[in-house]
Amino acid sequence: MKENDTWVKAKVVSKGGKSTGKNWAYLNLQDENEDAQVGIDFAKDVQEWRTEQDVDEVNAVVVPQSRHNENQVKHAKQLEMDNWKSFKVYDEIPYSGQKLMSTRWVITEKEMNGERKVKARLVVRGFEEENEVKSDSPTVHKESLRLFLAIASTSEFDIHSIDIKAAFLQGKEIDRIIFVKPPKELSSDKSVAWKSKQVCLWAY
Repeated sequence: MKENDTWVKAKVVSKGGKSTGKNWAYLNLQDENEDAQVGIDFAKDVQEWRTEQDVDEVNAVVVPQSRHNENQVKHAKQLEMDNWKSFKVYDEIPYSGQKLMSTRWVITEKEMNGERKVKARLVVRGFEEENEVKSDSPTVHKESLRLFLAIASTSEFDIHSIDIKAAFLQGKEIDRIIFVKPPKELSSDKSVAWKSKQVCLWAY
């Protein structure tokens, strides 16, 4: 929750009102820096809230190119390249003059459970494609998520979430083939190219 533009970390202890009553959005919280509990009406008193995992995502920072030779970064890159192979994102083919799209690394670092974690993502430079393609990426609106959570709370539904490993590499195939120049970490052979039909590799 927000208080004077500062994020306050708290644990939800219990519901403060009946789901069908006027205090349906009232929750009892335990501030991690305070002994006493406090009651908060999320419908009236909270501007914005996130789960602890979401806050970690906000705190993620981009690792500069000058640090890409560090062991943590090299390890993260290797994990990403292993994912590309295991999910069969591409087929290796001979290069015979195809129009190749280049790639780049996006390296981020964030704190998780008190430790700094480096994550690497290999993306294709989508702006190099000459065809006019749909480039938006629809996501759930914040108000829609709040409405969903409010209805779930009122109806006393259980909410479950899952984290899919490398989900962006497991998307639906597109109706065209793209040719990609392999990153130097995987191949320095200029006679080799990649052929792929995955849509979730783009970086515009």
